[in-house]
Amino acid sequence: MDTSPSELILLDGTVSSVIYRNEENGYTILRLEAPEAGEEVTVVGTMPGISPGEGLSVHGQWTRHSTYGEQFRAEIVERRMPVGEKALLEYLASGAVKGVGAAMARRLLDAFGEDVLTVIEEAPRRLTEVKGISPKRAETIHQSLCMQLSMRRLLDFLSAHGLSLSLAMPLYRRYGDLALTALRANPYLLTEEPLFTPFPAADKLARELGLEADDPLRLEAGLLYTLSHNLDNGHVFLPYAKLLTAAQRLLGTESSVLEDHLEGLTDRGTIVREEIAGQDACYLARLHYCETYVANALLEMEGEPLCPPEDLDALLDRIQREQGLTYAPLQVEAVKTAAQRQVMLLTGGPGTGKTTSLRGILSLFDHLQLRTALTAPTGRAAKRLSETCGAEASTIHRLLEPRYDSQTGGLTFAHNEREPLDTDAVILDEASMVDLVLMQALLAALPGGCRLVLVGDPHQLPSVGPGNLLSDLLRSRRLPTLRLTEIFRQAAASA
Repeated sequence: MDTSPSELILLDGTVSSVIYRNEENGYTILRLEAPEAGEEVTVVGTMPGISPGEGLSVHGQWTRHSTYGEQFRAEIVERRMPVGEKALLEYLASGAVKGVGAAMARRLLDAFGEDVLTVIEEAPRRLTEVKGISPKRAETIHQSLCMQLSMRRLLDFLSAHGLSLSLAMPLYRRYGDLALTALRANPYLLTEEPLFTPFPAADKLARELGLEADDPLRLEAGLLYTLSHNLDNGHVFLPYAKLLTAAQRLLGTESSVLEDHLEGLTDRGTIVREEIAGQDACYLARLHYCETYVANALLEMEGEPLCPPEDLDALLDRIQREQGLTYAPLQVEAVKTAAQRQVMLLTGGPGTGKTTSLRGILSLFDHLQLRTALTAPTGRAAKRLSETCGAEASTIHRLLEPRYDSQTGGLTFAHNEREPLDTDAVILDEASMVDLVLMQALLAALPGGCRLVLVGDPHQLPSVGPGNLLSDLLRSRRLPTLRLTEIFRQAAASA
């Protein structure tokens, strides 16, 4: 964290109400009864699972919101479970504990007094002594409170070690009540998806927990982090020698020791080694899978030429008349290729007529009564594509419908091989910005026989994720490709 606790302001108080909570990331806006402030204050920050009645010690800074005025932005939060009948009643009646409402909260307090939380956590069978609580409901109440306590202990642990509280929600989603146990056992899981904490921060925590510099957990995590870190540079793999050198620099460990651990990761399938163009390439297993999947899927599509309509030339003339244009020869060829091939690449620099060709391909698909999805990697690119074509376009993520995967704590999609898209063709613009992982997800979601047109300029912005997909596909010369080279200077001839 950027600011040390000594530089932060401390507020102590009791949560009176929760105004807003984002269940995905734990961002919370609450009201805190803080005696030293002389009034209730608005506190904002990552505070997952906090409920009315809880006591908080909040380290942070005062800020001013343009609409909502003065707020206290929390950097470090220490939670105290409610103490005293009033605070306990507020907490239990708030809905924080599943299965307990206002009336049941009152009955529980009458039955167990200020020991009520201890009874719920440690002796849940006793809850059946209260009217209206069956054994099943008692278990629900017990599990819900245990979740609250697990989250509180996790937040306390993160705060104590100077780690961001925003890690709490993804940790809890992935590991549940065992999140803190898992983190204590292997602090390097912080560097993994979906957390992606920098290795030095995880390494600092590991030292604080007593792990030695030569601990296998550290050495293997360092190797995997080195591979993952290089994804930011567009690399899908690293040569064996380069991986060892970079990991040795990160870990300060002899190369011979790292070789043994790299062999272990390879034997377990976590890292895949394969000879690529004479190089001993080391991949993260998931990226090797994505690269292999994309290559095989595109080659399979390329190997199935389509039967073009018999009146293709007449149809092309009709499309040009409808658009009030006369296509250049390469633009005509682009539309013809889209009619004849299941997959194609359309590329060219600015002003070479990609937009006109794209409109022609879309019009062709419309005349062939193909349901066509227009998509692009970013919201801005999708909006521009929609305006250009006069049809709805979406981001790839929106097209595939993202879903949260509770097992991995990461992102998955509603549309995949089991639930493919309901479309006959996909036109993907700004293909240079698509990384390998997202392309694999898109290809997996295409139904059998679906056409795919990839449009882009390899000299434009590359993807921020792993892989330089469009450039690699163009260099491979394995897919039908139209390179537009003529610069059009008149609006009538290009877009």
